[in-house]
Amino acid sequence: VSHCDACDSLWFGRGVLETVLSRIESQVQQEAQSPQSMAVPVQSPQQVEYRKCPSCEQPMSRTNYRRISGVIIDTCSRHGTYLDAGELEALEVFVQAGGMVASDAHEKMERRSLEEAATREKRRRKRWAAIARGRASAHDFIYDPRWYENPLWNRWL
Repeated sequence: VSHCDACDSLWFGRGVLETVLSRIESQVQQEAQSPQSMAVPVQSPQQVEYRKCPSCEQPMSRTNYRRISGVIIDTCSRHGTYLDAGELEALEVFVQAGGMVASDAHEKMERRSLEEAATREKRRRKRWAAIARGRASAHDFIYDPRWYENPLWNRWL
């Protein structure tokens, strides 16, 4: 972990931040505290700035940690994570408040929703394929004689 005295930011090597936060989570679980509702420290809005990785000089991706924390972190997929001043404390509060468990539940619910949507789409495609092959049931088509009484329609028949 590297610390910048000028801006109070932190650089974590690849996988180090996750290790630190998992230790905090295990300490909370060992203390047998039920997750408390703690307010995440309010951070002043920051100008969107894509930082360059200190190791490879490539732009890092900005992501909301665990998608629900509200803490935007800068990550290089090859080298590590950069935290601005105050972000580590905000992540600690998120973890202590049970944010990891909530994030896992949110992710599971989202995954289930995507699977249900994929299943519905698969059924829809199967139904339309049957209709296209002419193998659909009689309930899939509704005969309406008004279509054939329409003079414009008759002109094309």
